[in-house]
Amino acid sequence: MNPAKPPKQLWLSKLPFYDGIRNRGSNLGPGSRGFLKSLSIVTVCFGVSKVFSSVATVIVARYLGKFSFGEAQIILLMSQVLSMGMLFGLHVSLMRYGSGKENPAPEVSTSIYFAGFGAVVFAGLTWLLREPLGRWLDLDDYKIGWAINLGVLFTAYAIFTSVYQALGLFKQRGIIEIVFAFLLLPGLAAGHLLTGGGYETLLIAYAIAYAVSMPFLLWRVRHMLSPKHLFADNTREMLTYGGFSVLSNIGFILTFVIQPMQINWAQGEAQVGVFRLYCASSINMATFATGIFYVVFFPKVSASLDRLGVWRRMTRAWFKAAVPLLTLFAGVQAVTIWLAGSDYPFLWSQIALFSIASTLITIQATYGQILAAQGVQGMRWGLALSSLSGAVNFTLTYLLVPRFGLTGAILALIANFAITLVATLALRDRLLKPGHPDDQSPVLTA
Repeated sequence: MNPAKPPKQLWLSKLPFYDGIRNRGSNLGPGSRGFLKSLSIVTVCFGVSKVFSSVATVIVARYLGKFSFGEAQIILLMSQVLSMGMLFGLHVSLMRYGSGKENPAPEVSTSIYFAGFGAVVFAGLTWLLREPLGRWLDLDDYKIGWAINLGVLFTAYAIFTSVYQALGLFKQRGIIEIVFAFLLLPGLAAGHLLTGGGYETLLIAYAIAYAVSMPFLLWRVRHMLSPKHLFADNTREMLTYGGFSVLSNIGFILTFVIQPMQINWAQGEAQVGVFRLYCASSINMATFATGIFYVVFFPKVSASLDRLGVWRRMTRAWFKAAVPLLTLFAGVQAVTIWLAGSDYPFLWSQIALFSIASTLITIQATYGQILAAQGVQGMRWGLALSSLSGAVNFTLTYLLVPRFGLTGAILALIANFAITLVATLALRDRLLKPGHPDDQSPVLTA
């Protein structure tokens, strides 16, 4: 009699890590399963939205050409800076202090009303100071007006989406992201019809996407907007935390806003367009990936008692994921630059350098989220790290871009992210202590 044949194995079972995933998955607690489920939902939704936004980016970059594309990018970057001041870090404070609460209405109302006040103040001040700002940034009143309007719209979008994250409504948050990204495509068509192909095409697309998404965002939080909820018990701490958060954006501003302007001053708007397209398929993908993780991870790690344990598990994960991630960044860039057309030079050396920078910033950002969850103390160190990052990037860009062009800019980014990552890792033992032995933290526990 022939012996019975062993059951056929799936090809996946031949992989060296299959048994570990299978066994560890069966032992996960309900908190970890919930975390992984939420992360999976957000990843799928944000992935779909990224497909739409990437298609829109390639279309508009090819359609406008590097000159007009670069011009539009400068205005979008200015709107981001304005929104940082308008928000005053309150979208981050809301997730830090509103997550896990049975009734976060006071934190929600406090964040929304103070952000609204900030939007009015910063919009007014920017318009009053438009002449000196225009001379410094080489922008006329019309472009500054566009930046202000987009800044207000982005502020509203950011504060309301943070409410969904604080409430744990990750599926709804992901759906809103898909709606926003999808709206960019008809927005581009509307921009073309209204402008005939000017740089405003991209700006109109963003304005439409923000404006149409707003009713969906307002519906879920409408009952929390009553003034009776204003001023939470921890309002002062929320404002302090938000203040450190907004100050910590100095590194972001000097790296992602001032650096393109430095390139503009040294090389012209066409080079800004090329640089921003490479960034869109690498650095922006990195910030997008960390944004996906942040949506679920930051509210969870803020409620965790064992952040040192989370840090250690994160380190083990990065030893396995870093090289595949770098390869992914290179592949996405190659496809994007090829599709954008001959106006944008296809250089493997640039692709390799941008991939390295993107991997470094992704790793640093995940550790930075753990430090930020330490409250005001973590944000103080975050401010120091951000200042270091910005100073390194600004100085090296100033020194390298006039001599090496865009290669100098990306070398400045690599040095910046590498130094900041090393400094972040050095803070682990200073800020993080072992968690309570009875901790039931829902973050990366096994």
